[in-house]
Amino acid sequence: MLTILAITTLFAILAIVPRALAQAAHTYRPTPMPKQWQPPGAWLRQAMCIHRHESVDWHRAGRDWQGRPSPYFGGMQFLVSTWRRAGGSGLPSDASPREQLYRAYRIWDMGAGRMGDGLGSWREWGTAGACGLR
Repeated sequence: MLTILAITTLFAILAIVPRALAQAAHTYRPTPMPKQWQPPGAWLRQAMCIHRHESVDWHRAGRDWQGRPSPYFGGMQFLVSTWRRAGGSGLPSDASPREQLYRAYRIWDMGAGRMGDGLGSWREWGTAGACGLR
């Protein structure tokens, strides 16, 4: 039997997802993930710290720790618009953990200066401070 909270949560998610997808779909073109992408070790340690503070589930979709509606998806808790900016398609929560990390790396790499300079920024993630990354 569905509770009122569960029904309210379901309706909120159904309201958020299509709107977020529609807004993001018109802005960025999807880009394929390289088959041989390997994250730098230091970056991966930082990313996993953020993952531990963001979500315990790589496939969490549209809800927070307490089950309330949320605009964030996946193990790195992407906004759909951020996911699109990184070249992702579909929902982050439907992508593999490896692809989620690749898209997070692209956002990190865009964060400070030129792409590819290795001087990224975790400013997109609110939990970066908990990992000493701010």
